[in-house]
Amino acid sequence: MVLDVAKLLRESSSLEIHMKPYIDAANTDNWKHILKILYLNGSVLEAHESFRVPCLISKVGSINKVEKSMDLLSGKSIARITPLIMRAAGMFVPKILASLFQTGLTEDSNTEQLNASTVNAIVNLMPELERHKRMLMGIAIDGAFTMADIIAVWFFKGLSDMRNTHVLSGISENAYENMIDGLRRLGIIEPKLRVSICSECVNYELTISKHPSLKEVCPKCGTSWTILTLHMFERMLGDIKSRNGDLPLFVSSYLKFRLSSQMLVGDVEIFPMAELDYSVEGKEKEPSKVEIDVHIPHFNIGIECKTFQTPLAPMTTERANGIVGDLMKQLRKYVKAGVSEFFLITNLPEKRLGKIQQTFEVSLRNAQIPIQIFEIIPGDIDRLLIFLNSLADRIAKHVWKGFEETLKKKAPKPVEEEIEVIEALEQKKENVN
Repeated sequence: MVLDVAKLLRESSSLEIHMKPYIDAANTDNWKHILKILYLNGSVLEAHESFRVPCLISKVGSINKVEKSMDLLSGKSIARITPLIMRAAGMFVPKILASLFQTGLTEDSNTEQLNASTVNAIVNLMPELERHKRMLMGIAIDGAFTMADIIAVWFFKGLSDMRNTHVLSGISENAYENMIDGLRRLGIIEPKLRVSICSECVNYELTISKHPSLKEVCPKCGTSWTILTLHMFERMLGDIKSRNGDLPLFVSSYLKFRLSSQMLVGDVEIFPMAELDYSVEGKEKEPSKVEIDVHIPHFNIGIECKTFQTPLAPMTTERANGIVGDLMKQLRKYVKAGVSEFFLITNLPEKRLGKIQQTFEVSLRNAQIPIQIFEIIPGDIDRLLIFLNSLADRIAKHVWKGFEETLKKKAPKPVEEEIEVIEALEQKKENVN
C-alpha cells in the first residue's frame, strides 16, 4: 500500500549523469575496486575545513628512505634564509620604526591611528626601496631558491600526512593505490601537484601542472625517486564528494540502470537526496521536513547512506548507542514521510555491525515504529551490488505482475472462453425449464 502523505520539495536526479564512470565500473570484474571511493567520507579527503576540495594522494617509493634528505633540506633552508631575512630587516625595519614614531604614535594610539601611521611609513619608504631595487632583487632570488627547499619538504610532509589519514579511514595501502590508479584512468581524478625527493643525493622536484610528467629516477644520480602526487576530482564530482552525495547518487543510478534493462514497460520513480515535507493540514506547524538519501515512494522504501570518518574504530557500547540514537531520529521522520521499508548502507565492516544491529532492533521494538523491513548493508562493494540487484529484481517483478494483471482486465476474452460461458448459460436455462 502506497502512503501518499509527503510532498516532494526537491531531489537530485540531474546529478546522476556524473555517476556514469562508476556505473561502468560496477558492471565489470576488473574495475569494481574503484567503487571503494564511495565508502571514504568526503571530509576525510579534504586538506582543511576551509579548503573544501577532496584530494587523493598516490605514492611511489618509500617515505622512510627520504626522511634524512628532508631533514637536511629543512636544516639548510633555515640556516641560509635567516641571514637573508636579517639583512633585509636591518636595511628597512629601523627606518620604518623611525617613520612611525615621527608621526606621534604612542602606546595609547588606537587601531585607526596605527593603520594611518603604517601607510605613511610605507609611502615614505618607497624611495628607499627604489634605490635598493637591484639589491632587493638579488635577495629575493637567493631567498626563492632557499625557500624552495623548505617548501618542497613542507608539501611532501603535508601530502604524506593527508595520505596516512585516508588510509586510516578504512582502506588498505594496496587497495588505496589501486583505487587511485583506476580513478585516474577513468578520468574521475587527475594529478595536479607532484613532489619528488631523492634519498641518495638530496635532489628534489616540485611540479605544479595539470599534467605533471613522471620521472621515475633522479636525473642527477639515477636513484629512484620517492614521489607523492596530489590528485583532484573532476569539478562536479569533487563538489558531490565533499557533500558525501556520491554514494546516494550511485545507488539511485544503479537501480535505474538495472530496472531499465529488466522492464520494457512501466516506470518507477527513484529520487536521490530527496527532501520531503510531511506536514499535515489542520495541525500545528512543527519541523516537518526530512531528507531521504534514496527514496522510492511507490514501494515506501527509504535508503539511508552513512559513511563514517573512522569506520574501523572499535564499536563500543557507547558508540553503538550514539549511532543508533541518530538513526532512530532519522527513521521517525522517514516513517512520517510514508516509509515502511528502511535500508541502511554504510561503510562499516560487517564485524562492526553486530552490536548496532542488536541495539537497533531493541530500539525499534521499544519505540513501536511500524517498519516492515529493516536491513543493514555493510561496507563491501560486492555485498552492496548483490543488495541492489536483489532490490531491482523485486521491484521489476512487482511492476511486471501489476502490468500483467492490468492487461488481463483490459484484454478481450478468447472466443473459446466466450463460447463456454454461452453454453453454460444455455444449459442452466434448460435445467430450469
